[in-house]
Amino acid sequence: MNDRWKQKSKPASLEARFEFDSFEILREFLDQTAEIAEQLEHHPNISFSKQHVSMIIYAKTGELMDIDFELQSSFDKVYDSLVTTTS
Repeated sequence: MNDRWKQKSKPASLEARFEFDSFEILREFLDQTAEIAEQLEHHPNISFSKQHVSMIIYAKTGELMDIDFELQSSFDKVYDSLVTTTS
């Protein structure tokens, strides 16, 4: 896990904020992360504005498990690929 994410214990969750230079890139991020969440059948809470997305991944059980970290890692990969290709 990287510095972007904060791990909390009550309730068990992972929280992050992603910053974007344009709404178009932010929208692509949301589209791609939605597909991943559907595939894993594990959906984060999401809020966003024109230039940022905040996500909270709540553990399905009382503690964080591999699927929570898989979701977190997948979201990071999407973000990194979009930010790298647009920089």
